[in-house]
Amino acid sequence: MQGFLDFLEGLVTLSQLSVRGGVLLMGLLVLVAGGLLAVDAVVIAGLLLTAGALLSYLWSLLRWLARRF
Repeated sequence: MQGFLDFLEGLVTLSQLSVRGGVLLMGLLVLVAGGLLAVDAVVIAGLLLTAGALLSYLWSLLRWLARRF
Protein backbone atom coordinates (compact mmCIF):
# COMPACT_ATOMS: atom_id res chain seq x y z
CA MET A 1 0.00 0.00 0.00
CA GLN A 2 2.83 2.43 0.82
CA GLY A 3 4.39 1.86 -2.59
CA PHE A 4 1.12 2.81 -4.28
CA LEU A 5 0.88 5.98 -2.18
CA ASP A 6 4.48 6.89 -3.10
CA PHE A 7 3.58 6.35 -6.76
CA LEU A 8 0.57 8.69 -6.45
CA GLU A 9 2.69 11.31 -4.68
CA GLY A 10 5.22 11.10 -7.51
CA LEU A 11 2.50 11.66 -10.10
CA VAL A 12 1.21 14.71 -8.25
CA THR A 13 4.73 16.10 -7.95
CA LEU A 14 5.36 15.52 -11.66
CA SER A 15 2.15 17.29 -12.64
CA GLN A 16 3.00 20.23 -10.36
CA LEU A 17 6.45 20.49 -11.93
CA SER A 18 5.03 20.49 -15.44
CA VAL A 19 2.54 23.23 -14.51
CA ARG A 20 5.28 25.30 -12.90
CA GLY A 21 7.51 24.73 -15.92
CA GLY A 22 4.72 25.92 -18.19
CA VAL A 23 4.21 29.07 -16.11
CA LEU A 24 7.95 29.70 -16.10
CA LEU A 25 8.16 29.30 -19.87
CA MET A 26 5.12 31.54 -20.37
CA GLY A 27 6.65 34.18 -18.11
CA LEU A 28 9.91 34.13 -20.03
CA LEU A 29 8.10 34.36 -23.37
CA VAL A 30 6.00 37.31 -22.15
CA LEU A 31 9.15 38.96 -20.83
CA VAL A 32 10.94 38.58 -24.17
CA ALA A 33 7.88 39.74 -26.13
CA GLY A 34 7.54 42.80 -23.91
CA GLY A 35 11.20 43.59 -24.37
CA LEU A 36 10.93 43.31 -28.14
CA LEU A 37 7.79 45.44 -28.23
CA ALA A 38 9.19 47.88 -25.64
CA VAL A 39 5.96 47.74 -23.61
CA ASP A 40 6.73 48.21 -19.93
CA ALA A 41 3.48 46.64 -18.68
CA VAL A 42 4.17 43.43 -20.62
CA VAL A 43 7.74 43.29 -19.29
CA ILE A 44 6.44 43.69 -15.73
CA ALA A 45 3.85 40.94 -16.30
CA GLY A 46 6.59 38.64 -17.60
CA LEU A 47 8.76 39.39 -14.59
CA LEU A 48 5.90 38.64 -12.22
CA LEU A 49 5.06 35.33 -13.92
CA THR A 50 8.72 34.28 -13.99
CA ALA A 51 9.34 35.30 -10.38
CA GLY A 52 6.20 33.48 -9.22
CA ALA A 53 7.24 30.27 -10.94
CA LEU A 54 10.79 30.48 -9.55
CA LEU A 55 9.48 31.12 -6.03
CA SER A 56 7.22 28.09 -6.38
CA TYR A 57 10.22 25.95 -7.37
CA LEU A 58 12.21 27.32 -4.43
CA TRP A 59 9.35 26.63 -1.99
CA SER A 60 9.11 23.04 -3.24
CA LEU A 61 12.85 22.59 -2.86
CA LEU A 62 12.78 23.90 0.69
CA ARG A 63 9.87 21.61 1.62
CA TRP A 64 11.72 18.64 0.10
CA LEU A 65 14.88 19.51 2.04
CA ALA A 66 12.88 19.86 5.26
CA ARG A 67 11.38 16.39 4.78
CA ARG A 68 14.75 14.93 3.85
CA PHE A 69 16.81 16.27 6.78
